[in-house]
Amino acid sequence: MLAGHAQTPPPPVPQVNLTFKAVTLGRGITGMSYIVQGKKTPFYPPALNLSPPLHYSGPYKLEFSQTQTINDQPAEVPVAQLAFPLDTPEVMVLFAPSRTQPGKYIAVAVPNAEADSPRNSARVINYSGRPLPIALNEDRSIMQPNEVKIVKLPKGTLEVFIPRIIKLSADQAEVSSQSYRIPKGGRMTLLVVPSGMNKSAEDESVSLYELNEPPAPPKPKSQAGQ
Repeated sequence: MLAGHAQTPPPPVPQVNLTFKAVTLGRGITGMSYIVQGKKTPFYPPALNLSPPLHYSGPYKLEFSQTQTINDQPAEVPVAQLAFPLDTPEVMVLFAPSRTQPGKYIAVAVPNAEADSPRNSARVINYSGRPLPIALNEDRSIMQPNEVKIVKLPKGTLEVFIPRIIKLSADQAEVSSQSYRIPKGGRMTLLVVPSGMNKSAEDESVSLYELNEPPAPPKPKSQAGQ
């Protein structure tokens, strides 16, 4: 008889140890939670605002569930999952209602540490699904889908201009022209997403959502030498 071959053990699942804040691009999500090692952690992703920070330590892939009533009984129903980036201490989790699966959500993890989104800056993320001509404080470029741009704001102001490529008439308004003010020491994430379901190829409309994080609290003065 041939000796049995030893089975190769599966590779270990990557682990993460991080803090995340959650936000939803639709309505706030009630009854949301995640379970790690049998412990359920409920939290509330608010609409267009960041949740308080949550600490997570465990596998880099995480599934979220929502308490729903099925046959008059509460049940935990999986509604979203994501993969956290590795070696990232702070993350922003974006939830958006799925267009193809009612009651489900698309979840995206965006690195959110100081190095990823510095103070006195704005981070612009193109979630519009198309190449996007845009001017950020007169810096004109074409942002590719899911591209991220960091704009330093020494004066605390961000001017955003999105022109219309296809104009049906000379006096038709541009896609967007907005001005934002960020307090000193703060930072902002600006999400550019589609405006509802596009009705035609000529529909270039987008929506801009700003997520503001206030300035960091002052560090306590050292008591040394007193």
